[in-house]
Order: sequence, then C-alpha cells, then structure tokens
Amino acid sequence: MKNYVKNSDRSSCGKPGFIDVEKRGKTEKMVKLAPWAVLLHIDRHGDGSRAPAVCGGTLITRKHIITAAHCFRKETTVRAKKSSRECSREEGMTSEEALKRTKAIVGSTCSVVDPAINCFDELIGEEIKVVRVQIGDFFRKKCSQGNDYALLELERPVDDKFQAHHVCLPHIENVPLGDQKKLTAFGWGSDPLQEYNSIPTPFLQIVGLDRMGSEQCFEEVGDEMTKDALCTVELSKKNVCSGDSGGGITFQNKRRHYLAAIISYGSDCNSLVRGTRPKAQINTDISKYISQIATFIK
Repeated sequence: MKNYVKNSDRSSCGKPGFIDVEKRGKTEKMVKLAPWAVLLHIDRHGDGSRAPAVCGGTLITRKHIITAAHCFRKETTVRAKKSSRECSREEGMTSEEALKRTKAIVGSTCSVVDPAINCFDELIGEEIKVVRVQIGDFFRKKCSQGNDYALLELERPVDDKFQAHHVCLPHIENVPLGDQKKLTAFGWGSDPLQEYNSIPTPFLQIVGLDRMGSEQCFEEVGDEMTKDALCTVELSKKNVCSGDSGGGITFQNKRRHYLAAIISYGSDCNSLVRGTRPKAQINTDISKYISQIATFIK
C-alpha cells in the first residue's frame, strides 16, 4: 500500500472543503460539499461528431478515480433486440479507446460560468489527462451480471487550486457501512423537476437517499438485482437520473464521507415524474472489489 499513502491524505479524506469565489467584486468563501466528485466527458461515438456523454466519478486517491463501467459502452447504430442493459462484449470500449475518448474534470462544481445559477470561474475545475483505464469484466459478462465499475488513473495528483480531494475508502480506514440507512449521492445528471429533462444539469447536485434491504430490492427488481448490488429507494421526486451514472454513493461517519457504492442503474426519471411506480436504484457495492481497487492504486 506504499503508493496509496503517497497519493492520499488520510487526515483530510472525506471532508468537505471551501473555495474563495469572486462575486461582484468581493471574495466569498463557498462550501464544496463533494470535493471528490469528478465530471467525466466520454465520446461514445468515437469521432467527436456529437456531444459527449456525461458520467460522474469519485476520487479515491489524489490521482485515482472510480466510476461505472457502463459509461464506456459505445454508441452503435444497430443493436440486437435484447434487454436494455444486456450487451455484447464488442459494445464495450477497450482501455485504449477509453483513454482517447475520456476527459476528466476535477474540482468542478459547475460545467459552465453563469452567475445566475451561482456558477463562477473558480467552480469550473480543471481537466487532468487520464493515463490508465481498467474496465474489468462488465462487458465480458454481457453488462447484466454486475461488475459495473471502472478505475482510472490521472497523469498527476490533484492539487489544492480547486480544492479537490478524495473520499475515504471504508476498508482502508476500517469504517464499515454496517447498518447505516442514510446515504448521499452526487452528480450532474438530468433533473426533469428543474426542466433539465434529458440533458445534464450545469451544476453539481447532491441528494440524500435511503438504503433498501436486499430482500425488498429483490421483490422490486427480481433477477435484475446483481450479486454486488447495494440498493437505494427510488422516489418520483428524489432520485439519481441519467448522467449521474458512475457517481459515488457515500455515507457519513464522524463528519467524514466514505464511499459505499457507485451509481449503476434504475428507473428513468422522466417516467417517474410522469407517474411510473418507483422500484429500486441499483448501485455497485465497492466492498465486493477491495482487492481489485487495492491492486490498481498501488
């Protein structure tokens, strides 16, 4: 674990930060509630002809990110008829393709500068080149058997300029999730309640979620529940949405935030707002992949 210590600061992991922002000629301090949040732009078409897909990610050290593997699914013009989540191995990007197609922005609270929504220059963050990607078995297992996680390494560690730093990892700090019910998610996903129906919001949003037990989760989704699922309750007016994929699900212990899971899949938010019955949000439990994470961040 030598390199993990080198690229992390265990004394400050999981703590919200503050950043100085210029507002109307005055400097004000703003709280950064999720300084470990990473905004990922991924070119799923591979030719730059369309706007990139948006996914979230989480800094787990000062230069390593964890996100969802399904964010690296290629957009194809023709797909065989199958379930919405099932895929072929060929639909997944290779590590080399993912490197070329992915941009990682750290320290970001906003994706545009717009004072009307409290988005200022200092909140845009900075892009750091991704130099290594590990997607794992997600596509080899047809996208429907769990393993929905991917690991990224940055060219250099994040610095203090944009007050970006990493979340705590429960197994490193020996702080298990246990029976905690209250969780937190973050991301730039769509929000039909704010008229961002099918597009990402230009600002980071944070939402509280309730954990759902495994038995109830299975009752809601049946065989779609994966073996590595950590389920949360869906609500029609409070949920994670398209574009939030890959973002973290965290829990709090003694004023620090610890990563519990990665946002994977759930009901369409537009459908929920229109009255579709909520089911369960499926998230990837990172405790199932401790050894893979430890090996990657060495």
